[in-house]
Amino acid sequence: MKLYLILAAFLATTACDPPEARRQAELMNTIERKITLPPGAGAVERFARAYKFASPDRVEALYFIPEEEPDRMFCEGTKRYGHKNGQIALACPPPDGMKAGERRWFADDVILPFVSDGACAYIDVEYQVGSKTVPKASCHGEG
Repeated sequence: MKLYLILAAFLATTACDPPEARRQAELMNTIERKITLPPGAGAVERFARAYKFASPDRVEALYFIPEEEPDRMFCEGTKRYGHKNGQIALACPPPDGMKAGERRWFADDVILPFVSDGACAYIDVEYQVGSKTVPKASCHGEG
């Protein structure tokens, strides 16, 4: 009887994840295993990690170190542009914004967070799905 309960609990938890969510989690896991961060960037876990498909065969991501004290006015300003504005993840405190160690998959029509500089506190990542390679993991500017 216990075996049936354990099996039922397992099936219930795995059945809750739609196939696309499982695929996205697998892709994030693969990227995070394969990536070599630039020198001085530190460990992957210190970054919030925002992912999305740039095309059916290419994933783009921004890894960033969240601000300890997000600017509330900047947060409110980004929210005015709607939920498809990925800047919310960068500018706002959780749960709208992201915290260190958190990762999210963004819908194709959402713009990833963007910064114009920031050195290795922001890392641009590209992953080729077909070849299973990470051709790009570079610091975002000089700082």
